Amino acid sequence: MVQRSCSRLVRRDLLRPVGTLADWAVLLLLLHRAFCSITACFWLWPRQRHSSDCLGVLFKDSHPATAFRIGEHVRFLKSKELGWWDEISKRANGGSQHTPSHYLTIMAEAEGLPKDTFTFQSHFKSALLSEVILETFLLAVGEVSRVVKETFAGVPSETGSFHDQRSVIEKYLSFGVVPSRLVFPNGAVQPPNIVALLNAANLFYLERLDSLIDNIDGGRPDCLECRALWAETVEMWTSKALEDIAR
Repeated sequence: MVQRSCSRLVRRDLLRPVGTLADWAVLLLLLHRAFCSITACFWLWPRQRHSSDCLGVLFKDSHPATAFRIGEHVRFLKSKELGWWDEISKRANGGSQHTPSHYLTIMAEAEGLPKDTFTFQSHFKSALLSEVILETFLLAVGEVSRVVKETFAGVPSETGSFHDQRSVIEKYLSFGVVPSRLVFPNGAVQPPNIVALLNAANLFYLERLDSLIDNIDGGRPDCLECRALWAETVEMWTSKALEDIAR
């Protein structure tokens, strides 16, 4: 009985590195899949940090470091297959001027972090084994990205719809109108593309919330409570638009 229990413990300890690598790879694969089929700008929303010194570079047993994931997001966004980076970094008017956002700056900084920036100290493994696991994962990352790109080859990224509809969606939101049905300057009327709606609404929240507050009598862009209220309202309008599209 004692020998059998020890054998199970040994087997468990030997398999833990494989489990950690698998957990990291699956999470990275799911995040890349989201880029291919859901939205690009959604990932900007929760990244409220102000310098690369604040980015998490420590890998956990359950997931890769925050800075690493952001850097991988950027590399995926910049890929020719998706073409999202140029779109999300431009102003809504489609010009060449880039959005003055610290979000994009942080994302670009995360992409440029060298691999030796990251560390991993497992709660279950020795320091030497933790180092080997991290090095192995970093070597395999490119293969994960390749598999995802091959799997979703031919699936449209919807950047064209985002490019065409972004300014109209943002204009609707700035005047408090649910963007369920878009009227374009040429007279065309159509519902928004879901991917375009999600991305445009997220960028509006990040970069143009002031344009909504300025259109409200007594609105104060410097009021934190006001900004929180209208940020939630923009989310509600976006959810309503998604419901209308699904009908």
